[in-house]
Order: sequence, then C-alpha cells, then structure tokens
Amino acid sequence: MSNFLFGLRNVIKLGSVTLPILQGSMVSMPKNYNIPAVFSADNLFQFVYVEGLQYPTFQINTQINMSWFTADVLKGWFGLPYSGRSQDDVATAGALVYFNGVDGISASDCKVNMLRIGGSAGDVLRCTLVILGYGTIDPAVVVEPIGLTKVTATPASFQHVTSTGKMSTTKNATGAFASFDLTLNNNLDVNPEMNGSVYPTDFNAGMFTAALRLVMQARATRPADGVSSPPVLTIAPPGASNVGITLANLLCLDPNERSVQFPRQMREYNFALLGADADSDPVTIA
Repeated sequence: MSNFLFGLRNVIKLGSVTLPILQGSMVSMPKNYNIPAVFSADNLFQFVYVEGLQYPTFQINTQINMSWFTADVLKGWFGLPYSGRSQDDVATAGALVYFNGVDGISASDCKVNMLRIGGSAGDVLRCTLVILGYGTIDPAVVVEPIGLTKVTATPASFQHVTSTGKMSTTKNATGAFASFDLTLNNNLDVNPEMNGSVYPTDFNAGMFTAALRLVMQARATRPADGVSSPPVLTIAPPGASNVGITLANLLCLDPNERSVQFPRQMREYNFALLGADADSDPVTIA
C-alpha cells in the first residue's frame, strides 16, 4: 500500500467560504455520453457516441463551526426571505474551487442545492451539503489553486443546540427530542439555455422545501401540527453568533409509526415544513 494517498489536503471553497471536508464526501462529474444504437446497414454494435451535459456535483460532509455557519451565509444560499429573491431564483454562492491534493475541479459559479443539519445527544453536529457547479468549468485542476486553510475552529456539538416553542431541549418537556435532522432544499434544475458547450449556464431554483426528522423517547409527546408556538432551533457554534431557525408550520407525515431501538423504546417522526400561509416562508433564519 505504498502508493496509498491519504485525503489530508482536501479543500473546497465557495466564494469566500471554505468548508472542512469529512469522510464520506463525494465528487462526481460524469460525461453523460449519448450512445445511440444505430440499426442500419451492417451496424451490429454500438459504436458512435457524443458527450452530454456535464457539471460537477459535490456531496460534502462538513463541520458546523464559526468560520462559515452564519445567518447571512445560509440566507444567501437559500434566497431567504423568499421575497428578496430575484425572479424566484437564488444567487450564486460564488466561484467554486475543489482540490484533493492531486487534482481538482473549478467552476466560475456554484449554487447550494441542499443542506442537511442534524445532531444527536453526545455527538458533534452532522452537516451535509449538495453543491452544483456551472459556468466556466475546468475539470482538470492539477495545481493547488488556493492556499490550504487549516481547520482550527471548534465544531458545534449537541450542547450548542437549544430549542423553544413546541420543540424543546428541556428535560421531559413536550417536544423534547433525542435526535434531529433538518433539511433545506432549493430543488435546483439545470438551465436549458444552449451556449455552445457541454456545461450549463446556470441552475434555477424550484420551490423551496424543508423537512424535519425527530427521534423521541416513546413516552414523549411529539410537537403538534400547525402554526401555533412555532419551534425555534438555535445553533451557537463556539465563538460565533447564534443562528436561529424558525419552523413556521409543522405537518407530521407518520404520526402512527413506531420504531424499536435498543436499549430504549424510541419513536421517529418525519415532518413537512409548510408556510404559515401561501405567502409565508416555511423557514426563517436570523
């Protein structure tokens, strides 16, 4: 295993934001070849092909820390509040550069498609992003394009999460939970404009959606559906300002399902996060 390469020099930068990269992260940029089956004359096998639409997709597992986790960054990525969007779209997150110590990919622009934040008692908070690159793309970066940024900030953990409203981090309270996962999704779709290349000109946002998963002790009372007493999930990475995420309107999708987990009886609930009305954001970040 003398040629084994450790992933010690991975770095990804979105605009001015540099993200720590954890194990399980993935980068893909398939050629998406079109390989027609031509049945004419003596064509017995597939032979001709042409490249299809290509763009880098990054699924990044990262840490929540003071270097990037702020209300302004999150609101910019997801175009919140929605009333501030231009033509119902989200703005670019800036130029994207990825390098893994050997080679990498760059794109003149990128957008965040999905962000999932989660935590369980006793653990460091989980965070996964899906990022799409577009514009001018270089799929063969072979020299380190930016200086390596050492990760020195302390990551946020379960004790840095509090909740008020009908979700609670108070013992035995209604809505007390052992684990959560909050997902925000821009539902990006590739812009269909032709530009004489195999790379897309942009990604356009679809309807913003959000979801919540809670794991609770079996005898705990789950948060009620509706708009009353909306939960506010507050995350305070060490050294950073609090980020408060208000969930306007919960709708439990599986109120009657049960889950058995050793050694305690636990229940898992999945919620769609709706707007308080047709013109209200499902999620508010402050």
